Amino acid sequence: MVHYLYIFVEKIKNSSMTKIYNSEQKRRISILLKKLSGNKRATRKEIIEAYTDKNLIAIERSQFGRDINLLKEKGVSILCEKNQYFIEGEIPKSIFIDMDEKEKFTLPILFNLVNLQKEVDSVIWLKDELETKYGILEDDWQDDTYFSSTIPHWKDEIHVIPLAIDIIKRMKNEEVITFEYKPVNTYLNNEVVIMAPLQIRLYDGRYYLFGVEYKNGAYDKKKLRLIEIDQIRGWKVSQIQVEGIEKNFDYTDLYNSMDVKRYFYNCLGVVIPDNNKEAVSIKIKFCDWAKSYVKNKKIHHSQIPIEETHDYIIVQICVYETYEVDFLLGRFREYAERLDNPNGLMTYNEYCRMIKKQN
Repeated sequence: MVHYLYIFVEKIKNSSMTKIYNSEQKRRISILLKKLSGNKRATRKEIIEAYTDKNLIAIERSQFGRDINLLKEKGVSILCEKNQYFIEGEIPKSIFIDMDEKEKFTLPILFNLVNLQKEVDSVIWLKDELETKYGILEDDWQDDTYFSSTIPHWKDEIHVIPLAIDIIKRMKNEEVITFEYKPVNTYLNNEVVIMAPLQIRLYDGRYYLFGVEYKNGAYDKKKLRLIEIDQIRGWKVSQIQVEGIEKNFDYTDLYNSMDVKRYFYNCLGVVIPDNNKEAVSIKIKFCDWAKSYVKNKKIHHSQIPIEETHDYIIVQICVYETYEVDFLLGRFREYAERLDNPNGLMTYNEYCRMIKKQN
């Protein structure tokens, strides 16, 4: 998705519309096309009034004529009948952004993926900018005829995303936050958490908050605390207002001291074991369809092949020993078998030495 977005932004920067039209003209032409799209008709006066509604400077008749002529040169068939303008046929997208065939066909992939988070403020802004400046309308975002992405969403995602955005703002402001949290284990009571938030991670369709928890009069820097954002009660957090606890913290210093960039390096998902346990090497045998799956999509970045036959493949990964390993095996059912002895596992350092010898 990032690749497609990069290509798209570069095309926008170098689009023919950017080269030919000035900023005011781009907005006028986008409004004009929107006013006439879908077999609608409008007089010159109605179109100019639409410009005024968008805070554009009033234009002369000659300027209006130049806008019409430029669009005609770009292949838009604009006709006038009984003082009403209308578009005959389709509007060629090439008047805004020049793309080759491959890019035209991959653009819907970008739209579909971005539209999964359509409630996010930045996505709303992006869609508005593309419509105002480049004529890409809402219908272009909704078309999933040829490509559709279905990702399971939490039933309360309408609350989760705004809350995640609020927490990110507080991270940037280096605020110590507090909130009421309901642990996933339903038999546990709600608890009030005080935390210096450091990162939000999206994993397997769920949003997680990681930070350093304040308890017993100090920050617990032994490990990051994991919070499922959808378990924060009331969908709100607030800056700490307790005497004796600083309202702010040094985000950069704490982020670096916790080595967040590498913190999840040996994590299979988001769970970090207690007691600073080392990552261990695990051998897993995959057969049938699972063999093809893990060959084409690694289950972890540390995955290396150990043995392969026509019927199966054995791979080795180096991860933390947590319940996420059991979840992984459960996904593949009888087509995955763990081969190592959990009591005699190779540590991460031993694994690195082994890889070094092999290379």
